[in-house]
Parts: sequence; C-alpha cells; structure tokens
Amino acid sequence: MRRPTAIRRHVLIVDDDQPSLRAFQRILAKHDVEVLSASTVSEAFGLVSMLEPHPHPMIAFVDVLMPSMDEPRFVHFLQRTPAFGRSPIVLVSALSAGALEKTMFEWGASGFILKSRGLLNVEREFGTWLDRV
Repeated sequence: MRRPTAIRRHVLIVDDDQPSLRAFQRILAKHDVEVLSASTVSEAFGLVSMLEPHPHPMIAFVDVLMPSMDEPRFVHFLQRTPAFGRSPIVLVSALSAGALEKTMFEWGASGFILKSRGLLNVEREFGTWLDRV
C-alpha cells in the first residue's frame, strides 16, 4: 500500500550479509520508501554524507555484528548528521534479545529487531517502524 503523501520516506539499511540485505530490500519494496543500502560501514558513511539536511522522513536499520563496526560510533555519527536529525535508528541482529537490548541502550539507538525470529517478524517490525516516520 502506498502512503498518501507527497513526502517520500528514506530508509538506510546497513548489513554486511548479502542475503539479509536483499531480503530487507524486498521487504521494503512493498512500502513507499526510497531505500539506501550499504554493505559496509564506510559505504554507509559515504551515503549519509551525501544526503541533504532533513530531505524527508528518515529511518535507519543497522546490523550490529559487522566487520569494522566501531561500537556506537556509527550510530552517534547518524545522530549528529543533519539529514537524520532525531530520526529512529533501529539495530538489527541475530544476537539474543538481552544482548541486543543492552547494545541498543549503550549505543543510544531507538530500538531493535531480532533476525532470529524469522523474516515474517522482521517484515512486521519494519512495517511498525515505518509507520512511526
């Protein structure tokens, strides 16, 4: 279903696992969003650096267990980027709920999604977060 608005939401997905990245892109294709995807943190830095300040509502879904992920540095970078402002940053991971919740609080993220609960749950959670922006 397309969102009845002229403002198109932007979604940043950062995940080094290509099957997960493709699955997330397929899920998000069902929504009226502009998807920006990156498979490395440095690629995500580059994408975000090119964005205009507050162009549209934004949300980021960021995998926690990525090579060269410098603890909360990337999340803090997003929070300081004018294009993101106070937009939600959601951690996505196969970590246990307890470990992911602890990481979310330590990093200052908005929430988390457990990959281990299956693709249907991930799709439902993406939809819930997209409804908030």
